[in-house]
Amino acid sequence: MRTVQNRDAEVERAVLSYVAAWNETDPDKLVAYLEDCWTEQGIVVSNYETILGRRALYERIIRFRRDNPNTRVLLTSGIEQHHDYFRFTLIQVKADGRCYSPALEVGELDASGRIDRIVTFFHDLPLPPDTFPAHLMRREPIV
Repeated sequence: MRTVQNRDAEVERAVLSYVAAWNETDPDKLVAYLEDCWTEQGIVVSNYETILGRRALYERIIRFRRDNPNTRVLLTSGIEQHHDYFRFTLIQVKADGRCYSPALEVGELDASGRIDRIVTFFHDLPLPPDTFPAHLMRREPIV
């Protein structure tokens, strides 16, 4: 049986660098963030795209910053981790304060403490549809 490893400090450092990278406009600082947090062949898989490798992630962030110059990517949760896995949520915020594109990020660290994989789910989870068996659902809020 595999025991739970406490890698809170490594996960926190990697995730904070990753989020900071999405907000960085200086190419040299962006490179430094990605070298700190991302493996050379790390992968991002989302509802809309797959990004393979640190260089491709760098280029994707550069395009994001160009297309969304005043948008900030902000954490909306803490970071939960177990073993080499972690999850957190974030949102994009326009300069006028409008929020869009909430996301759940689920990732994995490699042995060096860098992110090797992130799976991104954009938007909030839907409620269970009425077609699901009623005895398998809870529709009221959990208090």
